[in-house]
Amino acid sequence: MSYEWSPPFRVERVREMLGAKSRFDVGDFERMQQDVYSIPGRRLQAVVRKVRPEASGNAQRALDEFLAWDCRVTAESRPALLLNVWLTHIAFAGFGGEIAPWATADMVLKALEARPDRKLLSNSLASAVKQIGESLGDRYDTWRWGRMHQLLLRHPLNQNGWNIGPLERPGDPNTVNAAAGLNYRQSEGASWREILDVGNWDGSVMTNMSGESGNPGSRHYRDLVDDWSAGRYHPLPFSRKAVEAAAEERTVLRPI
Repeated sequence: MSYEWSPPFRVERVREMLGAKSRFDVGDFERMQQDVYSIPGRRLQAVVRKVRPEASGNAQRALDEFLAWDCRVTAESRPALLLNVWLTHIAFAGFGGEIAPWATADMVLKALEARPDRKLLSNSLASAVKQIGESLGDRYDTWRWGRMHQLLLRHPLNQNGWNIGPLERPGDPNTVNAAAGLNYRQSEGASWREILDVGNWDGSVMTNMSGESGNPGSRHYRDLVDDWSAGRYHPLPFSRKAVEAAAEERTVLRPI
């Protein structure tokens, strides 16, 4: 299909989680599907610790928090916000305007790891923090990834009452729970997830957005979106007995 491939961070993280133990249950796989640990964040931390950039003011505060970060790209995280904006500015500073839009985080990090550049890191940190301030305002305590990284589910008729969101979203293009898009907005990612328990089919679970109905007047139009966004799962009944027990209504189609 293509000669362009995504960076390997997500599969590397899956291998890390699968290698952590030998037995897994449904809850383990829920956590894996929703995992937002950032391998690029961990790698950039290592470079920054070797070549500490110059910083002051909000840039210094953001840098200190970034180095103490657990590398989880949650919607509430300031370091996750800095990581994503900073990587963009590093790419433009290191590769220039023509190549930078095509440079993956893996390309940027490999270049930095091969040749750490304190001046480049300092300048790109300052410009990243400046962009964040211009986008989110001067109040540092209000900065978080979710204020910039949002998802709007727009109805084809674009009626305000039928649009859903915007939702503050965790994850980024390089986390297992992938959430990608232009200008730090989410326009790509998994809408449906399932975990099938082959030893107990009725123990399977799912999460979906935004609801089971496409009718904006139905109470099932958007009743799944909050749980989907939060990574909460619902039962996925399989056997006839379980399906009938969970059924709320039945639709019968009769030929004329």
